[in-house]
Amino acid sequence: MYRIVSFIVLFTFVGTTLYFYTLNSHFVMSMSESDHSHHHSLKEVPETAPPPAISGSVGQEAGQWLVELETENFHFSRDDSVLHPEIMEGHAHLYVNDDQEARIYANTYNLGHLEEGTHQIKVVLVSHDHQTLVKGGQEISFEEVIKVP
Repeated sequence: MYRIVSFIVLFTFVGTTLYFYTLNSHFVMSMSESDHSHHHSLKEVPETAPPPAISGSVGQEAGQWLVELETENFHFSRDDSVLHPEIMEGHAHLYVNDDQEARIYANTYNLGHLEEGTHQIKVVLVSHDHQTLVKGGQEISFEEVIKVP
């Protein structure tokens, strides 16, 4: 009897936790398979702020594809409290062939194995409130096309 009650309590706790986790906006993707456009609103960097910039490279290491990023006037942070008021903070969205692959919170991301063919890799800087950062109407992003033999 004790095992049955323990199982019910544990199952209820885990089920409730997973339910609320899936309601979190960071987990749910609103993009459909047929819609490859970016649905994030835009956030213009103020004229008075130093403009953020991103550059990088995509290379292969030990059979894995790695994205290495460098930013200027931008700090990767999971926390939406402002740690560096003098620069922009947030994360980046990684797109592979126009499909959002991941959120990036660091200067390195492991893409893993990619299928044979040509792949467009794009990384876009995003504020904590999930708005794409733009300067002069242009996304602040890094793009590279790679060919996997």
